[in-house]
Amino acid sequence: QHPATQGPALQINEQLLFVAGGNWIASDQLLRFSGGGERSRERYSAEVGLLRAAGLNMVRVWGGGIAERPEFFEACDRLGLLVYQEFWMTGDNNGRWAGSYEWPADPAAYLLNAQATVLLLRGHPSLVLWAAGNELHPAGLNPPPDILAGLQSLVARLHPQSVLMASSMAPQSPDLTLFDPLYALAPQDGPYGILLAWQWSSERNPGLAGYEQCPISFQPETGSVSTPVIRSLRRFLSPAALESFPGPQSVEVHPLWEFHKYLPYSSAVPGGGLLDHIYAYGAPASAEEYALRAQLVQHEQYLSLLEGFRLQQWRYYSAVLLWKAQSPWP
Repeated sequence: QHPATQGPALQINEQLLFVAGGNWIASDQLLRFSGGGERSRERYSAEVGLLRAAGLNMVRVWGGGIAERPEFFEACDRLGLLVYQEFWMTGDNNGRWAGSYEWPADPAAYLLNAQATVLLLRGHPSLVLWAAGNELHPAGLNPPPDILAGLQSLVARLHPQSVLMASSMAPQSPDLTLFDPLYALAPQDGPYGILLAWQWSSERNPGLAGYEQCPISFQPETGSVSTPVIRSLRRFLSPAALESFPGPQSVEVHPLWEFHKYLPYSSAVPGGGLLDHIYAYGAPASAEEYALRAQLVQHEQYLSLLEGFRLQQWRYYSAVLLWKAQSPWP
C-alpha cells in the first residue's frame, strides 16, 4: 500500500511504476483469427503494438473473458507491456449481479484448469499480476473460499514472483471501512461517460459522485465515449443508420446505434445546461463529418484523462487502466 495514495501500487525491481494501461477483452470471437501459428503471432503483435504505440505500459486481461494465448504474451514480452491476467470469474455472472455464488460448479475442474494456465504462462516476464476475477464481492462468498484458497496456493507455489488479488473492484462504496486493499484493487471503478476536459485534472476521482475524498489508488477501469472512423462504421451500420447519425444532445438514437452501445457526447456544464462535444465543432452535415468530429472529441477526452491521472500520480493515483483499450464488439 502506497503511503500517499492509500492504496495498491506496482513495484518492479524495487522501483515504483506508475501504470497507464488498458483493458483487453478478447482478440476476436472464438479466436478465429488468433488460433495459433504465424498468423496469430502477426495479429497479436499488431494489436499489442497499437497499445504500446499509444504509450500504455500495462494490459489487463478481463476476467469475463479468457486467459490469453501464449502468442499474446510473447508480443507483450517483446514490446515491453506488462500483463495483469484475471481468472475466469466476474460479478456479472458469479453471484454479485447475476448467476450464483456457488459457481464454478466444479471447483476441482476449475482449479485444474487454473493450474494448467499458470504453468503455461508463468515463464513470461510480462506477467506480473493475477486476480481471481472481475468485480467479485463480497469477500467470503465471491470468489468461493475453496476457489480463492486454491488460486492463492497455486500462484504462491508456481509463480511466486507475481501477485494475486481476489477482485479488481469491491465493495462499490465510498465507505473505506468496507474496503480491503488486500482483497481488491479499488473500492469503485468508472466513470464511463464523457466529461469536460478540465475535470480530469482538477477533480479527484472525476465523474464519481460521492467519491471526491475517497482514495482510489489503482483504478482498474475508467473510460469515455468511443466512435470508430467512418470506414469502420460503414462495416456494421446500414446506410439508413448512418444517415440517422445522432443529433445534438441525443439520448434516443437509431436502433442500430443503440445496439452497438452508443454513448451520448453531452456533459453538464457549470451553471446548468449541457455541452454536446461533437456539435461544439459545428453541426455535422453527414455521417463522415460526424465521425471526424468524434475523433477530435475522443482525442481530447482520452488525452485529458491520461494527463489528468499522470498529473496526480503518487498523490492520488498509482494506476489507471482504460475501459476499454481494445474490444471485439464494434
